[in-house]
Amino acid sequence: MSKVVKFTFHALSPATLFPESYTIFGAICWGIKILFGEKDLKGTLERFKESPPFILSSPLFITERGVLFPKPTLDGGWPEAKTHEDYSLRKKLKRVNFVNEEIFKAILDGEIKTEYELSKRISESEKIENPYEEVNTVHATINRITWTTTEGNLYNETAFYVSYPFSVLMVFFDEDLIDKVHASLKFTQIGGNRSTGMGVYKVELEEYKGWLNDYINGKGNRFISLSPHFYDGTYRLEESFFNTFPYMGVVDNYYEAVIPHIWKKRVLYIDKGSNIKVERNKDFYGAFKNLSRIEDKPIYQYGYAFPIFVRWE
Repeated sequence: MSKVVKFTFHALSPATLFPESYTIFGAICWGIKILFGEKDLKGTLERFKESPPFILSSPLFITERGVLFPKPTLDGGWPEAKTHEDYSLRKKLKRVNFVNEEIFKAILDGEIKTEYELSKRISESEKIENPYEEVNTVHATINRITWTTTEGNLYNETAFYVSYPFSVLMVFFDEDLIDKVHASLKFTQIGGNRSTGMGVYKVELEEYKGWLNDYINGKGNRFISLSPHFYDGTYRLEESFFNTFPYMGVVDNYYEAVIPHIWKKRVLYIDKGSNIKVERNKDFYGAFKNLSRIEDKPIYQYGYAFPIFVRWE
């Protein structure tokens, strides 16, 4: 048995990054370690290596027009371009990163199966903008020996201002962890520059009872993932549609002794919105990778999919 819950985040400050499922998972881990102890965290991480006790989606933004989902990756289906309008449909779709609930459900139900069909459903009047704003902030360089600013040395840093609250869906295969995860997310910040007040969110928890439950708990051999994830051996890649991106994160040490930045090994993610055909149905897809070690401590990277099963396979 499993339970689907929804964590809703209200930004109280800008953040240094746009949170993804693996970023939020890192915040959960820090919260468990600080609030419940390192032994508790080690036991939780050991479970993820074999069978995850929970999986989580990337943010779904809550706007005046409803919830925004990552744009699914579909088969092209484009006819031969003969007019300016034909070319503009392709160009317009490239600028869209999110789709609304109505369009996402139409994709799940098989009413939209190609990029061409999707482009016709997203008219200019329905154009969906990114729900966050990216800006550059200026900082002074700090001398960590004298703890004074270094005269004349400034640097730029990107910050994100989130315009809307967002929800993260989580499927718990072990319901005993729900309160622990909630406490962890309420305690920790997400992203970098936490000492300057970045990445602060108000977090609310409720059981999810929305329409998407029928597709989360559904069965089938094709799904749309709401989170970036690692390749799974059950994937039939020749029948799937997806984008990939390389990622190399820094080991987070904000809550412990100050040490030089240690980079994790570079990994290749299958991006959110991926449209994956699988050989068989199961509870989870993806992987939980051990990337390196610091002294005797393993460094992990979260990479499980959040599958939403379609109804046209």
